[in-house]
Amino acid sequence: MCPFSEGLAPVKLDGKWGMVDIGGEIRLVPKWDELGQLVNGLATARLHGKSGYIDPTGGWAIDPVYDKAQPFFGELALVYVGDAPAYVRTDGQLVRQFEPYAIVPRPPIPL
Repeated sequence: MCPFSEGLAPVKLDGKWGMVDIGGEIRLVPKWDELGQLVNGLATARLHGKSGYIDPTGGWAIDPVYDKAQPFFGELALVYVGDAPAYVRTDGQLVRQFEPYAIVPRPPIPL
């Protein structure tokens, strides 16, 4: 099990990831191949080889269309399409794409 964030923690059961609450009750039935902590109400999730972001109810807030996805830092998260990095907003809109293997600047610190 991972640390709690926003009242839930990722937990791996029978090879799949879900989330439990502070009382140990399963809140999201394990079904993801990978699952991160909630950050600003969104958690990275991987299913069938693609990554996206789920909300606390387990629904896809940002569809799993990325090859890699990092947790949000403020309003932006680093994602990859193949080897090309990009930033995505919490509403799912790509705001900046880079060339493959580019060195990506860190997003500005949220206020």
